[in-house]
Amino acid sequence: MFKNIESSKFCETFLNLHSYRSNTLDIINQFKEIKPDYTNEVHFLFNESLIMSKVTNEGSTFYDTLNLYCFTLTPYSTEFLFLIAERQNIISKLEKKVVRSSGIQISTTSSLDLIEDFYNEYRESRMKNISKPPLGLANEVIKLE
Repeated sequence: MFKNIESSKFCETFLNLHSYRSNTLDIINQFKEIKPDYTNEVHFLFNESLIMSKVTNEGSTFYDTLNLYCFTLTPYSTEFLFLIAERQNIISKLEKKVVRSSGIQISTTSSLDLIEDFYNEYRESRMKNISKPPLGLANEVIKLE
């Protein structure tokens, strides 16, 4: 379980998270998207939203919601799940919307090994500032004459 999903190797490697602060918004680690380099490796299983309560403020209506996002790894779809629970809470007295996310990971040892491999590759490429080549080009041999 991850109270701070940013500390998850899965999230760090495969997902883009969004954080933003202003007078009316306080968002930390909101799910934004699957990183473009990994759209073939990560499968988005579902996105569900539950309305927890209705808040009316000066004629405007807002909702406290719980959003659930579930992911798996394509080659390990029966061995790996990562569930993000995102709470969007309206605090009327402060006139502020607060967004916080937590995660639950259910995995086998072999799927954790795969994540570790991707994580290490991701960290190395960030250090070298090299992005992953597009699919199909990784196995292609280019000869210079």
